[in-house]
Amino acid sequence: MNHGEMAVLMKGIAPVLREMVVNAVQPVADRLRQLEVREPLEGPPGKDGFSLEDFDCQVLEDDRTIQFSFKSGEHEHIATMKWPTVIYRSVFKEGEQYETGDMVTWGGSLWHCDKATTSKPGTEDWTLACKRGRDGKDAKVG
Repeated sequence: MNHGEMAVLMKGIAPVLREMVVNAVQPVADRLRQLEVREPLEGPPGKDGFSLEDFDCQVLEDDRTIQFSFKSGEHEHIATMKWPTVIYRSVFKEGEQYETGDMVTWGGSLWHCDKATTSKPGTEDWTLACKRGRDGKDAKVG
């Protein structure tokens, strides 16, 4: 595609992209307008929200989930976010629970877990990521 064709394509796409962005941002803009006209919250100035002292963040045991906690007086809010990331879990262990994104070694090959499972690699729950190569010949010292 040359520069002229690219310019024509961009000219055609630009209005569609603009409409998509406007539609995506509109709910946020509407909410911001609502918040700007509401009455202030009761309480001392600057104490109507959370501060950094009220915040904690930690990675949970699965190495994929981050837990955020906000505590202020009697109020507490906990939220978690699970990241779909690849984690190598060593050699496959029979009966262990594996999650999407886990990778294991099995039969000399590297396998990716496609969905939560306890089944062994080679089933529909796994995808072969790197196939085992041929065994090398023994070196002869001579």
